[in-house]
Amino acid sequence: AEDYPLLAAVSRAANRVDRHKARVVEIEYIPSDVARITETLMLVGKGVTYDTGGADIKISGRMAGMSRDKCGAAAVAGFLKACSILKPPHLKVIGVLCLCRNSIGEDSYVADELLVSKSGKTVRVTNTDAEGRLAMADALYKLSEKALGELNPHLYTIATLTGHARACYGNYIA
Repeated sequence: AEDYPLLAAVSRAANRVDRHKARVVEIEYIPSDVARITETLMLVGKGVTYDTGGADIKISGRMAGMSRDKCGAAAVAGFLKACSILKPPHLKVIGVLCLCRNSIGEDSYVADELLVSKSGKTVRVTNTDAEGRLAMADALYKLSEKALGELNPHLYTIATLTGHARACYGNYIA
């Protein structure tokens, strides 16, 4: 994950435990006859294996269930598994799973911290509990660069960013 500086920042406090270190998993489905490819689907999945909120820690029981903050990455992996079974002849799929743990500790990333992304842009952290955007940003940039050499590329992020959806639209919609 060293090649993904924003993801690395999110997972900094988790690095003392080897199994909690950030990982980036790339999976591809390429049909057997590449001449038939008409589209390339590029997916980035959020895989926060546990989200404490970081330095902006979740309180009042809001941490329960935060092991499910990896469902975006799981959906991408599942979609690629389905492609390997169904074998769509016209579609190339590239999936990137951004796996990390948003922990608290002496090395936590914090609000007002300035981070330099893979693209070279400086990002100011405003809330460490909005880690999903940071966790996926460098992978999305990398895929956007790769898309330049792909046939009819479509880029998507898949994530469980429902905390903010709930704040905007209420529980029923989120």
